[in-house]
Formats: sequence, C-alpha cells, structure tokens
Amino acid sequence: MFVYSALPLVAIISLVDAGQEKSGTSMTIGCFTCHSFNNSDPGCQDPFNPDMSVYTNKCEQGRNGRIGLFPAHYCIKMSGVGIVTGIELTVRTCALKNMHNQCGTFEFEDIPYHGCVTTCEKNGCNHGNSIAKASLWRLIIVLLLSIVSA
Repeated sequence: MFVYSALPLVAIISLVDAGQEKSGTSMTIGCFTCHSFNNSDPGCQDPFNPDMSVYTNKCEQGRNGRIGLFPAHYCIKMSGVGIVTGIELTVRTCALKNMHNQCGTFEFEDIPYHGCVTTCEKNGCNHGNSIAKASLWRLIIVLLLSIVSA
C-alpha cells in the first residue's frame, strides 16, 4: 500500500521539475540574443524593445577546449564603451557560468571596455528594464568612487 501512495508523489514531483525554467544541468535557458556596435542594431540598444530583437528559446554556448554547444543557464547583458576604440557596445546573450553583476572594466573579444555586465537566471530576463536600472546605479557608484579615489 505504501508503494502505491509513493508513485503518484514521484509523478507529481517529475511534472513540477519539468515545468521549471531551469532545473539542474539538463534544462536550457531562453535569452534575447543580439550584438550592437555603435548602434549597428538599434533593436539591441536601450531602451530595449523585445519585438525588434531575437529570442533564442534554448540558448547554447561553446566551451573553451571542448567541441560542440552546451546548454546555457544564465542570460547576460554587457554594455560599455571601448577604452581604446571608443566603440559603444551592447550584447545580450546567454552564458554557461554566472558572470555576476559588475561594473568597471571588462574584455569582449580581446578589447577592453568600461561598462557593466549583468547576469540573470530566468527566461528572457536580459531584456534590460530592471537590469539597466541596476547597471546604471552600479556605474554611477563606480564612477563616483573613481573620482573620490583619484
């Protein structure tokens, strides 16, 4: 009798897990994906309009030293200005690892930028509304700290 009552519980847990946006390492997150250099893709810039951009339902990324693509678990948004080039960059994509929310200097394709990288964990979360506000405040704080410490 105990076996019969445990089976429906296992089935319910399996259904709940299948409905999660991401669960463990087998599920893949969906993210907005675009690249804009000096406003080359206005749909990628802020203010962001999801209707003018690409949404990748099962976002995958490559790994250094590995062949093939792997399920991503994070969406990211990078925005900044090239330190040497002056090029304005906005990238929305997915990532295998949490890049955390940080502002300052970062590199993209071996070019140093000054700006912010933000990471989120829900489908389509790199649309930018709440991310952009948090990034703006972080950028302001970083700039104020750099002025004060100079």
